[in-house]
Amino acid sequence: MAKCVVCAAMGMDTTVDEEDARRKGLTYDYKGRTYYLDSQEHLNMLKEDPERYIKIALERGWAA
Repeated sequence: MAKCVVCAAMGMDTTVDEEDARRKGLTYDYKGRTYYLDSQEHLNMLKEDPERYIKIALERGWAA
């Protein structure tokens, strides 16, 4: 199980099943890492500004 980085940036702790995310096309590869998202909206948000969401999530204690 993975955590949605956009949810983490917004202070939520949302678990994402990697296989389910792959089937739904809710993954994003960035700088050699695959991110698993919980919705198309969050995928779009991450694609728009990945550095922002990753930085905020890490500041909030998200384990990358």
